[in-house]
Amino acid sequence: MSVRSCLTVREAAARIGVGPWTIRKLEMEGRIPPARRDPLSRYRVYDDADIARIRAAIAEMGQVAG
Repeated sequence: MSVRSCLTVREAAARIGVGPWTIRKLEMEGRIPPARRDPLSRYRVYDDADIARIRAAIAEMGQVAG
């Protein structure tokens, strides 16, 4: 998948229904792998597989907390 067809952290967060900081925190805590970066802007970019991993990590957190 090309970087152009990927989402930024803000776009990915909006699609999932969380804030961008939630995704960054999941990455910092090691719950999801580090995001790929756009070679020009260095922004984090996410594809559909990344979105699925983020959703799974959030769901897992909910199960652990509940």
